Amino acid sequence: MGTPDARRLAQSLVHVSHLLPPIDPPSVLTSVLHTRLDRHYGWRDQIAARRRDTTLHPCLVSQWPLPDSSHGALEQTFAGHVGRVWSVAFSPDGAWLATAGDDKTVRIWDRNTGACTATPTGHTEVINSVALSPDGAWIATTSHDQTVRVWDTDDLHTSRTSRGALGVLPACDVP
Repeated sequence: MGTPDARRLAQSLVHVSHLLPPIDPPSVLTSVLHTRLDRHYGWRDQIAARRRDTTLHPCLVSQWPLPDSSHGALEQTFAGHVGRVWSVAFSPDGAWLATAGDDKTVRIWDRNTGACTATPTGHTEVINSVALSPDGAWIATTSHDQTVRVWDTDDLHTSRTSRGALGVLPACDVP
Protein backbone atom coordinates (compact mmCIF):
# COMPACT_ATOMS: atom_id res chain seq x y z
CA MET A 1 0.00 0.00 0.00
CA GLY A 2 3.00 2.32 -0.21
CA THR A 3 4.82 4.33 2.39
CA PRO A 4 3.10 6.35 5.11
CA ASP A 5 3.98 9.54 3.17
CA ALA A 6 2.44 8.15 -0.02
CA ARG A 7 -0.71 7.22 1.89
CA ARG A 8 -0.96 10.75 3.33
CA LEU A 9 -0.53 12.29 -0.12
CA ALA A 10 -3.19 9.98 -1.55
CA GLN A 11 -5.54 10.85 1.31
CA SER A 12 -5.08 14.58 0.66
CA LEU A 13 -6.12 13.99 -2.96
CA VAL A 14 -9.23 12.18 -1.73
CA HIS A 15 -10.04 15.14 0.52
CA VAL A 16 -10.15 17.56 -2.39
CA SER A 17 -11.45 15.30 -5.17
CA HIS A 18 -15.08 16.32 -4.62
CA LEU A 19 -14.07 19.94 -5.27
CA LEU A 20 -12.73 19.25 -8.77
CA PRO A 21 -15.55 19.30 -11.31
CA PRO A 22 -14.77 19.12 -15.03
CA ILE A 23 -12.67 22.20 -15.79
CA ASP A 24 -12.60 24.27 -18.95
CA PRO A 25 -10.02 24.70 -20.32
CA PRO A 26 -8.48 21.41 -19.13
CA SER A 27 -5.00 22.98 -19.17
CA VAL A 28 -5.74 24.84 -15.91
CA LEU A 29 -6.48 21.64 -13.96
CA THR A 30 -3.01 21.53 -12.38
CA SER A 31 -3.32 25.12 -11.16
CA VAL A 32 -6.76 24.48 -9.72
CA LEU A 33 -5.58 21.28 -8.07
CA HIS A 34 -2.61 23.09 -6.55
CA THR A 35 -4.87 25.81 -5.10
CA ARG A 36 -6.70 22.98 -3.33
CA LEU A 37 -3.55 21.24 -2.07
CA ASP A 38 -1.20 24.10 -1.23
CA ARG A 39 -2.09 23.95 2.47
CA HIS A 40 -1.36 20.20 2.69
CA TYR A 41 2.10 19.54 4.12
CA GLY A 42 3.18 16.87 1.63
CA TRP A 43 2.45 18.96 -1.46
CA ARG A 44 3.99 22.33 -0.46
CA ASP A 45 7.48 21.81 -1.94
CA GLN A 46 6.17 20.48 -5.26
CA ILE A 47 3.66 23.33 -5.59
CA ALA A 48 6.26 25.96 -4.65
CA ALA A 49 8.66 24.57 -7.29
CA ARG A 50 5.94 24.73 -9.94
CA ARG A 51 5.19 28.35 -9.09
CA ARG A 52 8.88 29.22 -9.49
CA ASP A 53 9.01 27.60 -12.95
CA THR A 54 8.58 30.60 -15.25
CA THR A 55 7.73 28.39 -18.25
CA LEU A 56 4.42 27.44 -16.58
CA HIS A 57 3.08 30.92 -15.86
CA PRO A 58 0.50 32.24 -15.32
CA CYS A 59 -0.78 30.03 -12.53
CA LEU A 60 -3.39 30.47 -9.83
CA VAL A 61 -2.16 31.24 -6.34
CA SER A 62 -4.47 31.38 -3.33
CA GLN A 63 -3.78 34.17 -0.89
CA TRP A 64 -6.00 32.61 1.79
CA PRO A 65 -7.54 29.20 2.43
CA LEU A 66 -10.49 28.68 0.11
CA PRO A 67 -13.89 28.82 1.85
CA ASP A 68 -15.00 25.46 0.46
CA SER A 69 -11.83 23.58 1.35
CA SER A 70 -12.33 20.36 3.23
CA HIS A 71 -11.71 20.19 6.93
CA GLY A 72 -8.75 18.16 8.15
CA ALA A 73 -11.14 15.80 9.94
CA LEU A 74 -12.73 14.73 6.64
CA GLU A 75 -12.10 11.00 6.21
CA GLN A 76 -13.83 10.20 2.93
CA THR A 77 -15.94 11.76 0.21
CA PHE A 78 -18.54 9.64 -1.55
CA ALA A 79 -19.37 10.89 -5.03
CA GLY A 80 -21.84 9.23 -7.36
CA HIS A 81 -25.40 10.29 -6.67
CA VAL A 82 -26.98 12.67 -9.15
CA GLY A 83 -28.74 15.36 -7.14
CA ARG A 84 -29.28 15.55 -3.40
CA VAL A 85 -28.55 12.80 -0.90
CA TRP A 86 -31.39 12.67 1.61
CA SER A 87 -30.34 9.95 4.00
CA VAL A 88 -27.30 8.00 5.17
CA ALA A 89 -27.12 4.86 7.34
CA PHE A 90 -23.97 3.10 8.59
CA SER A 91 -23.55 -0.65 8.93
CA PRO A 92 -23.22 -1.93 12.50
CA ASP A 93 -19.49 -2.56 12.05
CA GLY A 94 -18.91 0.78 10.26
CA ALA A 95 -17.34 -0.94 7.22
CA TRP A 96 -20.00 0.21 4.73
CA LEU A 97 -22.84 2.66 4.45
CA ALA A 98 -26.00 3.13 2.45
CA THR A 99 -27.25 6.40 0.96
CA ALA A 100 -30.55 7.42 -0.63
CA GLY A 101 -31.10 10.27 -3.01
CA ASP A 102 -32.83 12.25 -5.71
CA ASP A 103 -31.60 9.90 -8.44
CA LYS A 104 -34.03 7.15 -7.28
CA THR A 105 -31.17 4.93 -6.14
CA VAL A 106 -29.84 3.42 -2.99
CA ARG A 107 -26.07 3.22 -3.07
CA ILE A 108 -23.87 0.98 -0.96
CA TRP A 109 -20.38 2.36 -0.26
CA ASP A 110 -17.16 0.94 1.13
CA ARG A 111 -16.34 3.34 3.96
CA ASN A 112 -12.57 2.91 3.64
CA THR A 113 -12.19 3.34 -0.12
CA GLY A 114 -15.21 5.51 -0.93
CA ALA A 115 -16.12 3.12 -3.76
CA CYS A 116 -19.75 2.45 -4.60
CA THR A 117 -20.04 -1.34 -4.34
CA ALA A 118 -23.70 -1.74 -5.30
CA THR A 119 -26.70 0.24 -6.54
CA PRO A 120 -29.87 -1.71 -5.97
CA THR A 121 -32.79 -0.34 -7.96
CA GLY A 122 -36.56 -0.57 -7.72
CA HIS A 123 -37.93 2.75 -6.56
CA THR A 124 -39.42 4.94 -9.28
CA GLU A 125 -39.17 8.28 -7.46
CA VAL A 126 -36.82 10.12 -5.10
CA ILE A 127 -35.69 7.96 -2.17
CA ASN A 128 -35.91 10.08 0.94
CA SER A 129 -34.83 7.72 3.71
CA VAL A 130 -32.66 4.68 4.37
CA ALA A 131 -32.22 2.68 7.57
CA LEU A 132 -30.37 -0.52 8.46
CA SER A 133 -31.38 -3.38 10.70
CA PRO A 134 -29.35 -3.66 13.93
CA ASP A 135 -27.48 -6.68 12.55
CA GLY A 136 -27.00 -5.16 9.07
CA ALA A 137 -28.92 -8.00 7.40
CA TRP A 138 -31.39 -5.71 5.62
CA ILE A 139 -31.94 -2.15 4.51
CA ALA A 140 -35.28 -0.32 4.57
CA THR A 141 -36.02 2.61 2.23
CA THR A 142 -38.94 4.98 1.74
CA SER A 143 -39.66 6.86 -1.44
CA HIS A 144 -41.87 9.47 -3.04
CA ASP A 145 -43.30 6.56 -5.05
CA GLN A 146 -45.26 5.78 -1.87
CA THR A 147 -43.49 2.50 -1.20
CA VAL A 148 -41.34 1.08 1.52
CA ARG A 149 -38.79 -1.47 0.32
CA VAL A 150 -36.76 -3.88 2.38
CA TRP A 151 -33.54 -5.09 0.77
CA ASP A 152 -31.56 -8.16 1.89
CA THR A 153 -27.91 -7.12 2.16
CA ASP A 154 -26.70 -10.57 1.07
CA ASP A 155 -27.87 -10.17 -2.52
CA LEU A 156 -29.41 -6.65 -2.47
CA HIS A 157 -32.69 -7.82 -3.93
CA THR A 158 -35.95 -6.46 -2.60
CA SER A 159 -37.35 -8.97 -0.15
CA ARG A 160 -40.47 -7.01 0.74
CA THR A 161 -42.34 -4.03 -0.69
CA SER A 162 -45.22 -2.19 0.93
CA ARG A 163 -47.34 -0.09 -1.43
CA GLY A 164 -50.20 2.29 -1.15
CA ALA A 165 -49.00 4.66 1.51
CA LEU A 166 -51.16 7.76 1.71
CA GLY A 167 -48.74 10.44 0.67
CA VAL A 168 -44.97 10.46 0.89
CA LEU A 169 -43.38 8.62 3.79
CA PRO A 170 -40.74 11.10 4.94
CA ALA A 171 -38.51 8.69 6.85
CA CYS A 172 -37.95 5.19 8.11
CA ASP A 173 -36.23 3.99 11.23
CA VAL A 174 -35.28 0.64 12.66
CA PRO A 175 -35.49 0.13 16.41
